[in-house]
Amino acid sequence: MDPTYAVTGARPSRARLFLLLGVVLMVSLSWLGTLDRLSADYLDGALIQASVAFAVARALNAVISTLQSIEISAAIASFGPGQALDPINDMIEQFAGLMQMAVASLILQKILLAIVSELAFKLAITLAGVGLVVSSYLDRPRLAATMLKTFVFMVFLRFALVLVVLLNGAVDQLFLAEQTRQDVKLLNDLPGSLDLLQQQGGDAAVPDPALQELRQSAEAEFDAREQSLTQTRERLDSEARAAAGELAEARRVVDQITRDLSAIQRLNPLGRSEAHHLALARMERIEEQLAARHNERDAVDRQLAALAQERSAMAQADNAPGFWSSVGKGVTGMGDKLARLTDLDTYRQLTQTFENMVEPIITVMVLFTLKTMLLPILFLLGFIKVCKRVWGIDLAGLAVPVRAPRVS
Repeated sequence: MDPTYAVTGARPSRARLFLLLGVVLMVSLSWLGTLDRLSADYLDGALIQASVAFAVARALNAVISTLQSIEISAAIASFGPGQALDPINDMIEQFAGLMQMAVASLILQKILLAIVSELAFKLAITLAGVGLVVSSYLDRPRLAATMLKTFVFMVFLRFALVLVVLLNGAVDQLFLAEQTRQDVKLLNDLPGSLDLLQQQGGDAAVPDPALQELRQSAEAEFDAREQSLTQTRERLDSEARAAAGELAEARRVVDQITRDLSAIQRLNPLGRSEAHHLALARMERIEEQLAARHNERDAVDRQLAALAQERSAMAQADNAPGFWSSVGKGVTGMGDKLARLTDLDTYRQLTQTFENMVEPIITVMVLFTLKTMLLPILFLLGFIKVCKRVWGIDLAGLAVPVRAPRVS
């Protein structure tokens, strides 16, 4: 027997099996959306924490700005603590700016995550995976290599941000979360320590304009977002009801046409009339539209749930002894109460209190810089490097059958 060529069976067959399993895994993960939901949940929690830290920074800035106007009377002269508080105030302003950048980074990640979770990316990675599997059974090494690069590129677009967020979340929960919670709580409770600066009596107070403006701005933003999301949900519900009615009518038409067919015509798809095909196509199109409306409504519901969590976090801050209420007690009536502080010991206590918060502020700044900016960038660079290595794999001897030399 003189065969033209023989196929080496073990290695290519095993390679194709691994290739097929990898493609099925990636495509399944893309459509299931489990990783997307986990990433979105982590970003929602981090966004709430960063927003609360930003609000704490703004509140502390308002307190210090008011305290800088106090005049302390010593034995031989009167002086103000403003000069001593200037470095602390500058650091808190930098802290507020950094937290604003952290919030912006998290919002950007949420937007990009929503984009890569769209149907278009799921379809693209599915088509690329099918093309890769088909090309692995053809005697076309260049085509197989091209399809591998295409599939790797689509996997990178679809899962890069998702994996970066999940890895960042894992590192955060293992090493950073507890320290972040402790330091944010410490800063949150700090305004309550300013109660020692208040003398007895004079409970009537006028709310601080900066604090009230901050709260009103946050509440107005919540209301605007909730109103917009509610309107969007009502519109989607209306469109879904209309689509459901159209779908019921389309199904009725298809059922009517089907009943008019003979038994043989029902079993023969090629024997369907043009009207039957049009009715089926219309019904499928309406079903897709209805499913899309339901998916959009689910996305809006998740956004409303995240908004409710943010409101809950703000409400907890309102009720916490060290946040808005304590800041309100420390800031309101400052002109009436703190202006009457005249002993040097109180000034020293005030200075010591703010010196003690330097380390927690710096720690929180470093932690949020790590978890919202540096770690995501490092994980993304690592993922890019891995994809480049996979990009360079040669499928000529893996996915395509290898021909043995002719037997003479």
